Amino acid sequence: MTAARQLSLTPLTLEQVIGELPAEARAELQWAPQKLRRALNRLLEGELTSALVAEVTSEVVGLQAFVLITFEALQGVDVWTLFAKETSRRARDIRRLPPVDARRALRALASSLAMAHLGIHQITSAELRAEIEQFLLQFDRLQVEFPEATAGLRSSVLLVALLHGLEIGANGERLSQLAKAADDEARMLAVQLAELAPPHQIKLPWYFEPPPGSARENVLSFATWAEPASSRNDVALELMKGWARADPAGQAESWGAVRTALDADRPSSRKLFP
Repeated sequence: MTAARQLSLTPLTLEQVIGELPAEARAELQWAPQKLRRALNRLLEGELTSALVAEVTSEVVGLQAFVLITFEALQGVDVWTLFAKETSRRARDIRRLPPVDARRALRALASSLAMAHLGIHQITSAELRAEIEQFLLQFDRLQVEFPEATAGLRSSVLLVALLHGLEIGANGERLSQLAKAADDEARMLAVQLAELAPPHQIKLPWYFEPPPGSARENVLSFATWAEPASSRNDVALELMKGWARADPAGQAESWGAVRTALDADRPSSRKLFP
């Protein structure tokens, strides 16, 4: 299986999707969300080691492969549309994270979407089962001998674990660790794609600065090369998020303190906020 050809859904989303399938398909997949949940929970507990990430990735990739085969065997289930809709929802969830973590997670998400797009256009459904079976036989060995070859899959699984953590209210420090790890793995994938010989070379614009134009503007808010500029407002954004979460009385008190501080040393006798 190409590293791109996968279906990355959180346990909650997978449950919702399975609930909309025909009864026979629901019965065949009803065990999958709980198994996925158990695997991802391992990334939310204990030390986040490379060995643990590789082990959970193997488990999740195998499960996703079975789900993907089942989905594609069903008429009327458009896997690409399903993935795109899930991606849109994920981007909204990711923006709940602290700014630096959100940018890391968005880069991993964009890389995952790029992988999916490439994979879906490289393979036909008729080849899918044989390719998945062959890939899974080699996957564990590839993770050990050629970790860079499976970096994109590890990034995708780490991202799903992060989103699962957001859904269940997991520890913020662990979510931050997952965002960084997913970004690091996605960057490894980006380097591989950039080192391919033309015409196969691909430079993901959130890791490699593109020339001025629409591609540059679309990724400006989360690209690595724009970090110095995009990080300037991180403190203010976090403060505003804190106010949004606070109770009305607390917001009024905080605003009063900020207003007093802004007016305290003004050169003019006119108050900034009369």
